[in-house]
Formats: sequence, structure tokens, C-alpha cells
Amino acid sequence: MASMHLLKMLKTSEIKETKMRVRFILSHPIQYFSPLFRELSKESDLDFEVWYCSDESVNENKDIGFGTTLKWDIPLLEGYNYRFFSNQARRPSIHFGFMGLWNPDLISAISKEPKNTVIILHGWNYITHLMVLLLSRVYHKKLILRGDNPDHHDRMMSPGKQWLKKLILLPLLKLPNLVFYAGKRNFLFFRMYGVSESKLCFSPHSVDNERFQLSDQEKTHKRNYLRRTYNIPDEAIVIISPAKYIPKKRLQDIIEAVGHLNNPHLYLMLAGEGPSRDFLQNKAKDTAPGKVIFTGFINQSEMPDHYAMADILCMASGLGETWGLGVNEGMNSGLPVILSDLCGCAEDLVEPGVNGYIFPTGNVMVLADYIRQLSEDSDLRTKMGAESKRIIQKYGIHETLRGMLNGIKCLTRNE
Repeated sequence: MASMHLLKMLKTSEIKETKMRVRFILSHPIQYFSPLFRELSKESDLDFEVWYCSDESVNENKDIGFGTTLKWDIPLLEGYNYRFFSNQARRPSIHFGFMGLWNPDLISAISKEPKNTVIILHGWNYITHLMVLLLSRVYHKKLILRGDNPDHHDRMMSPGKQWLKKLILLPLLKLPNLVFYAGKRNFLFFRMYGVSESKLCFSPHSVDNERFQLSDQEKTHKRNYLRRTYNIPDEAIVIISPAKYIPKKRLQDIIEAVGHLNNPHLYLMLAGEGPSRDFLQNKAKDTAPGKVIFTGFINQSEMPDHYAMADILCMASGLGETWGLGVNEGMNSGLPVILSDLCGCAEDLVEPGVNGYIFPTGNVMVLADYIRQLSEDSDLRTKMGAESKRIIQKYGIHETLRGMLNGIKCLTRNE
């Protein structure tokens, strides 16, 4: 009996050792990542675990971007294995810049991982990330870097800043064995900083598409209910902009465009919260009185309902908008989209004239004209909204998963 038990233990150990060990390093739990982690955990040939540098987003916390205390109402930690590592930074917070995360225990844990462990590192914004980049080769680990920076933001920097950034990133980005890129502009960013095309693997930015795809009956119900809640007429055309009230979102541009059109049936819903609220409210009062709705913070479970009650999605962001996952969300609800050309996702998610438009960032008159075209033509909105749903199917969790698994297997084959 004892020998049978020993044999069973040996077989179990042998199975576990044949699995590819994958450790995904992320600054803190993020609502968009959790569905992906659950899918990665279902892969039978992976020993998958997420390593977090901070637990700030798990409990009720002050979010500087939203300017309020919040707690996400969808599960962030269910369905996958994870570890939290103590943050030993002098001023510990994800909001305090490069020195805000310092996790020496995480670095030590990497050194103890078996040689064939694959490390996936998301971003390089903190000192912990930098140390992972520098030490993975020392510890003989396979390192995959994941980022979403668009190239055209960096091309707008002064020559001096570009030179300095290249001085730093050119050697750093040679260190990963593989790099996941999120979209077209992110691909060009990595090429700009010397990453060879052979090391680049496509793994798109995505949301949990199914959660945002309500049935027609649900959409009608939510649309009617929320329009009554916000006192919006049934016949109104509603533009939704899912964004924090912060400068880089350039929400004032959309307010000005709506004010310029002076269409009594046109409403703008700013679905978010943030420190620029007073500025934006004053702008709305002067420019588009009675036409701008400030919702305050909307939790994740309620966002599909708000997209369902809208007719058009607009994102006017400037520098710093590396992607814009709210666009993914709204496209799942069948919304036509109008995006600024500095939104990192614009060239991936918008087929101009097919499912929406791209306008030059800050050009309020062009933005207003695109809003006018969509607001005056219900057939065009319906046609473009259907195209949005078609396009976004290529940017789902399973497409992201497929890209990651291809990258992991590529590293395994090259051992």
C-alpha cells in the first residue's frame, strides 16, 4: 500500500515538472487582466501564477486618477493562482512613480525559480520592473516583456528627450527573449527602440467581450431605464466618453464640439470621475448648458448598461493614452466610434468610414463634423455599430491568450 502511494506521488511530481512554469509580474490587480489570467490558468500544460507588487486595488482605496475612494465590484483575484509581495518602497504606492514599487522578495523569488521558468513582465514603470529586466538573464530565466506604448507619442518629444530615452531603452529592450506588442503603434514603438521583428509577438489588448455584449432585449431595457434615471429624452442622441476627468483625456474638446453643433437632441455623457470635474463643469455650463451629464465613478458591473443607453462613443485623448480599453468595451455594445489620432488603439480598432472616424487630436471642428454626421443619420449609426462588433471580435481575451501561448511555446521550442 505504501509503495502504491509513493508511486502516485512520484507520478504527480513528474506531471508537475513537465509543465511550463509561467510567472506573470504585474504592478497590482487590474480589472482588465483578471479574465485573461483565468483563461491562462485553464491551460493544462502551464504552471501559471501571477505575482503582484501591490494590493492597493483590492480593497477600498483612494484612486488619484478618479479622485475618489473606490472598490471594484467584479472579482479581481478569483480563478487563478497569485502571490502578493511586500512593497518596501520608501513611499509605497503605484501612484508615486518609478520609486513607488520596490519588492526585493519578488526579485529573490525569481532567483529561486527553476531555470526553465518563463517570466512575463508587464511594463517597465517601476524600479522592481527594472530589476526584473536586468536580473532575469543573470538568473537564467526566459523573459517576455509586455507593453503598449505607441510610437507616435515619443516622436512628438523634443530631440533631446528622444535621444535620452533611446539611450536608456535601446540597451534595456535588448534584454527580453521575446516582446508582446498590443497593436500597430506599439509594434512601431518597439521597432523604434531597436527590438528586432523576430522577437515581436502579437498579443492584442482586450477586454472580456462577452460581458459587454448584452442581448437586444437587455439593451432596450437598460437604455430605457438609464435614460429615465439621467433624465434624457428617449429621442436624444447620446455620446458617451468613458474616461477619468484628467487633462490627458481632453474631455473639454468633446464638450466644445457638442456646444458648437447646438443640436437640441444631442447629449454628452462623461462616464467617469476625477480632479478636473470643476473645470469641465464650468466649460459645459459656458459651452453646452444642460447637454453634458457628469455621472461620477461608474463601477465595472454597471458599464455595459451605460454603453447600452448610448448611440456614439467618443474618445478625444492626447499624449499618454497608450490604448483606451473603454473603446473595446463600447464597440462590444455596437457603438460607432470617434477617436483622436493619439489614442493608441485608433489605427487598430477604427476603420475610417466603416465603423467610425479618426480626427486630429485637438481639432474641435473636425470632431464636431464627425459627430454631426453620425448624430443626423440613424442608418449610418446602425451600420457602423454593427461593423464595430465585427472588428472587436479580433480583440478578445482568447485572441490575447492565443498570442501569449504562441510566444511561450516559441521560447520552449528554442531551448
